Amino acid sequence: LSLLFLHPLTTGTSTRNFARCIHSLYMSPIKKTILILLCAVELNFRFEHASFRSGRQRNIWCVPMQRRKGNRPPQKYYKKPVRKGFRSESPTECPEFPSTRENIHSASGSSDSDPEENSGNDGNSKNFSLITAMWDLGQCDPRRCTGRKLVRFGLTRQLKLTEPFHGIVLTPTATQYLDPQNDRNIVERCGVGVIDCSWAQLDKTPFRKLKFFHGRLVPYLLAVNPVNYGKPHKLTCVEAFAATLFILGWTREAEILLNKFSWGPTFLTVNADLLAAYGQCRTEAEVFQIQKDYETKLAETKSKKIESYSDIYAALDAEIQQHSEGSLQSDEFGESGDQRSESIECEKDDVSVGEASDARENSPFCVESLETVALSDDALELLEKQVKCMASEFQHSKLLKEAGRNWDRFYNRNGARFFKDRHWTTREFVELTKLLEVGSDQRMILEVGCGVGNFIFPLLENMNSGLQFDSAVQPPTESTKDLKSAIFYACDISPKAVAMVKRHTLFSADRASAFLCDISAEGALSVALADAPKPALLDQPSPLHSGFHLASLIFVLSAINPDAMHICLQNISDVLRPGGKLLLRDYGLYDHSQLRFGRGSRLLEDKPFYHRQDGTFTYFFSVEELTAMLTNAGLTVLKCSYIHRKTENRAIDLCVKRIFIQAIAEKPK
Repeated sequence: LSLLFLHPLTTGTSTRNFARCIHSLYMSPIKKTILILLCAVELNFRFEHASFRSGRQRNIWCVPMQRRKGNRPPQKYYKKPVRKGFRSESPTECPEFPSTRENIHSASGSSDSDPEENSGNDGNSKNFSLITAMWDLGQCDPRRCTGRKLVRFGLTRQLKLTEPFHGIVLTPTATQYLDPQNDRNIVERCGVGVIDCSWAQLDKTPFRKLKFFHGRLVPYLLAVNPVNYGKPHKLTCVEAFAATLFILGWTREAEILLNKFSWGPTFLTVNADLLAAYGQCRTEAEVFQIQKDYETKLAETKSKKIESYSDIYAALDAEIQQHSEGSLQSDEFGESGDQRSESIECEKDDVSVGEASDARENSPFCVESLETVALSDDALELLEKQVKCMASEFQHSKLLKEAGRNWDRFYNRNGARFFKDRHWTTREFVELTKLLEVGSDQRMILEVGCGVGNFIFPLLENMNSGLQFDSAVQPPTESTKDLKSAIFYACDISPKAVAMVKRHTLFSADRASAFLCDISAEGALSVALADAPKPALLDQPSPLHSGFHLASLIFVLSAINPDAMHICLQNISDVLRPGGKLLLRDYGLYDHSQLRFGRGSRLLEDKPFYHRQDGTFTYFFSVEELTAMLTNAGLTVLKCSYIHRKTENRAIDLCVKRIFIQAIAEKPK
């Protein structure tokens, strides 16, 4: 044994080396076992003696020889991790509930948070001083659960199902609404909690197993989360938290919670009026009364009969007689999505919005001007937020590649119901009224981006109404023959839209042709026109023989990539005849729809280029920019100005300022 300790393999003072050395000796197994035990005892004694001398304690155990197949090593012991930072700050009042104040910053940088969470981490959560908690019943998608994200941020604590809660609990099974006078004290002492469950599984949710004492209902509010957007009462955990804190007076804490989500700030914007009204209440009865009044008003609005176009035009005619000094016009229904909006125009040359007459100050109006409106501080702040939170480059490139497909999906989903026929074009553009005049030449009109034909079909309808006569009394004249001489060409990037144009009742292959064309591709329009079906009444071999008299771009140029707009205008300029005109109308800079875009909608930092939720684009032009683009395309700009309009929606008592841009350009003779 003494010689064994001097063996060179054992100089490292390792029990494993002793075992290997003994295993190599020619001994019986019993003797080898005895030697191994003696070596282990000797080594243990040596190390214990050395540890006492150095002030440390070590425990060396014998390591067995190489194990045979099938023998498993003992399981490793993992120390159970301790949950971070929850301790009770007021044990006398709420003994079972710990506070989340010390765990605010611990989860904000966690690796499992998604980009949406990290984008909302602004550091204000360190000032969050209220207690929030939740029971997770496991019914929601973990990737979309707002309560779990708040837990990862450290703003909320997840309770066990058997753990009681002494604060107020927001639950759909409660019988009492929020009481600002009493509930504020409860929340200040013990906090607020929610039950994270699925709205589709309320019947199967075991609410009775949860231990709480102050159940509350959240009053009428609209959800803005991506799952239940626009639906009343169906709030997520963070929306319920924010609504409760806002109503009880903690507006800053509510904003901290909502800022963790990209769509969170929209919740306060959509429900601004209701939250402000609820915040002024003192008792539960006042909260319930405000909710009841709002629901009654909403029911009256829904039951209200939608005015037909004949009723609206009759009202406009009556108003024209009262205000004969102005030229009143009806607004374009449907471009802004408000089907029941009513807008009246009065055009004045070179006047601003503020110079409108006092007699019509409270009525909708339209003013033509070369200057856009001055923005308020709030509007400038909104534009700065749009620039700071732009869409990613990947999303930008993907939308550009799928531009045509997205428009095809749009028309496949909405059909011909979204945009209304543009009857106002003959009043806005005098050039279109010449179609009904007697002339010797056949006129050709090209509509670029025709959609479902909302531009050409009102013109065809007006022409057909001029052709109606009694053949027994009034035989056909030269004027009626001239009316038939107008030839229409219409193109669009969406095959679905072109097919719907061809199926329209007013479409006739004798004087109209619809074809597919990507106007943003260089030279694509000339190639598509050469292959397009030729109308039977066309007295020329091809529309490219002499060119078109008129071309229209009605809310089309803004839907094209800004880098390809000059190609679009150049394509149109190439197919116009000398003296032919381009009629253009689109969205003006700082329009109300531009200010409504939220985070992730802006695509370019230096240009007002946005994308909608359906993947389509929109752009907002200035007079200087559009004039330069038309001039570079070889056209002479005859007119380019802003159209300022007030659009009133009486159903929801809303009045907004719209800004459009209108231009007429001519190809030099």
